[in-house]
Amino acid sequence: MIHSPRRILCFCLLALVSFVAAPAAADTTGKLRGTIVGADGQLLPGVSVTAESPALIGGPRTVVTDADGVYNFPALPPGVYTVRAELDGFVGQERRELEVRLDRATQLDIEMASATVTEEIVVSAETPVVDVEQVSISQTFNNDYLSNAAVGSTNRSYQNILGNAAGVVTSGGNPIVFGSTIGESAFLIDGVDTTDPVTATFGTNFNYDAIEEI
Repeated sequence: MIHSPRRILCFCLLALVSFVAAPAAADTTGKLRGTIVGADGQLLPGVSVTAESPALIGGPRTVVTDADGVYNFPALPPGVYTVRAELDGFVGQERRELEVRLDRATQLDIEMASATVTEEIVVSAETPVVDVEQVSISQTFNNDYLSNAAVGSTNRSYQNILGNAAGVVTSGGNPIVFGSTIGESAFLIDGVDTTDPVTATFGTNFNYDAIEEI
């Protein structure tokens, strides 16, 4: 199967705090983690947890829960995942349609019952994204939003999408965030700063349909 390449675009507002300038940085992946317990609430170490998605290059990834029953996928490409939990003596669990989003931490806790019959429990429902780490003000537009956004056929650009974020207005295609100046913004594509060094505005235009997430 041939997958067309997609790009992840991050838009960051730079701020000077206490006279210290920090370089622009944005993750191009998301996190998935959680705790697995038995039906009695007991923490379950040694559970094999597998994450699978068309967004994963190289196939599914598997981790094992630690002594506290915690598993962690620290860097997954944004996309929709199927997660399976397996442990001898317990009924296998599967969660489908789980969305991992750009620069977010998704928490998925799973309860496993003791195996009395050989069966696997499958839940096909979108799990809400709960980011327990996020302390900044930010917004993510996933591929589904980009495909259905009412921007019109002549306004299909990431610059126009940025205007849909809270506190953002656009001026000549350049976003102004919470009253900042144009020069205080940075544009990153797959983690690489593409801000124009002369104008301090966006430095790259590309096919709107090639964007995976903003």
